[in-house]
Amino acid sequence: MVNDTVLWIESKEKECSFIVRTGDFLKCNRNELSTENSYVVKLSLIDVIRIMGRNDSLAKEYNIEDDEKVKKSVLDISLLYDNVRGYLGETSFNLNIQKTLKEEPENFFMFNNGLTFVTTDLNVSEQNAKTKYRFSLKGFQLVNGGQTIRSIYDYLNDSSNEERIKNLRTAKILIRIFKVSDDDEGACILKSRIAEYTNSQNAIKVSDLKSIDYKQIQIENYLKQKGILYVRKAGDVGEISATYEKRIPMELLAKIIYAYQGNPEKVTNQKRKLFTNYYDEIFGDSLDLDQLVPMIELFHLIKNTDNTLTEQECCYILYVIRKEKSKDLEKKNTQFYFVVEKSRTNIQTRGRNKQSSKNHTKEF
Repeated sequence: MVNDTVLWIESKEKECSFIVRTGDFLKCNRNELSTENSYVVKLSLIDVIRIMGRNDSLAKEYNIEDDEKVKKSVLDISLLYDNVRGYLGETSFNLNIQKTLKEEPENFFMFNNGLTFVTTDLNVSEQNAKTKYRFSLKGFQLVNGGQTIRSIYDYLNDSSNEERIKNLRTAKILIRIFKVSDDDEGACILKSRIAEYTNSQNAIKVSDLKSIDYKQIQIENYLKQKGILYVRKAGDVGEISATYEKRIPMELLAKIIYAYQGNPEKVTNQKRKLFTNYYDEIFGDSLDLDQLVPMIELFHLIKNTDNTLTEQECCYILYVIRKEKSKDLEKKNTQFYFVVEKSRTNIQTRGRNKQSSKNHTKEF
């Protein structure tokens, strides 16, 4: 793992060079009068590791022939001086970066948002009769993509993976390069704004990322046939021409399914993991779509018996009913209400015991 305990030192005038094929980059100007070009390029992760490492000589070796040279590369932390965050560690997103490199390196370019560099000096020269171009940067900084570059280096350092060098050569990444002079206040402000805005976006929940998963679309289409609006995304109102009798948000359905499967405590205490750690368990291939409507109807029936019940309490009662293996309880009112009240009493008793335990602790 990349060690961020290394002392942060302001960036030096580091230089690097790399070769890009003609069809693998775009050039743009800030405006028609500007003589400073910026570029968007596609680059192999081997070259990214090479130019971001501490070995200054290797960073300028653009015609590298032996990829094994990067095997012992160490990330030059000074190149992240203008990055807005330190390493967040093994988050689900960072682990997914490494998973893609291991299992689908050819798709890395499509799955990753890329890196953003600012540089004080940028030179692009023709090579091989304009079939390739050599990019030379001086005084560059990585201002967006700190989590990605650290995860790439973590993957590089995994000596148990014998395919890692091959996969890093296969994997490509999108890089934006902005030339920003460093000799006046306006240029410094521009560099800061690039760092700020490329790291800014509306907050995205983990469940939002799963809303376009094939399984969620499949559930939506199935429930639509049953007259139920499945709200995959915030603000979904369904099809105008369709008629819906009920609506169920994706997050709530995940709770219902997981409680029904026997995990009511995780629905309550670990609900943030429903769309990460537990997602495949909840929405995996074993999920029977024909069970969804009975689950949803039972949940609403429990809720309608007492509107003061929380979603978590309803999920717990749902679990109790499932555990008792009682069938068609909604048709046996006496037995149904007995189970509901019994479950609710258990919930309330646990709540009082928990509070009593807290008070007892405070006394000592």
